[in-house]
Amino acid sequence: MLRIDHRRVKDVTVLDVKGQIAPGDPELALAAAVRFAIRQGYRKLVLNLAEATSSDASGISALLDALLQMRAAGGELKLVQIERRFAQLLIVVALYTYFDVRESEREALASFGSASRLVHGVAPVMLAGSMAASLGA
Repeated sequence: MLRIDHRRVKDVTVLDVKGQIAPGDPELALAAAVRFAIRQGYRKLVLNLAEATSSDASGISALLDALLQMRAAGGELKLVQIERRFAQLLIVVALYTYFDVRESEREALASFGSASRLVHGVAPVMLAGSMAASLGA
């Protein structure tokens, strides 16, 4: 079962995703939550994945769909506290270049509105931070 809690931190919407992102209803629930945020006029979105898991590529598909929805609406999406296996899958399928992955919510919130710290779409933390070290990158 997937649970998505919505909260605002200043002008940023944070979706706390809890549970397994799996094919079917959970995957659709994430897409619906992102669409709801867009309809509300929110263009800065953080997906907090600290308590989310995915057993297969459907989780990646759901995240990619969320990213594409936000970009189409002129918004930004950041992922935080992504589980190690999920991050490895993003690297293996070469989709990490599309996502802004941050280690903490605080870092993600601070990155909105500041000069981009991305290198060809990849957050430096993914390339050189502790997450990259733990992934063996």
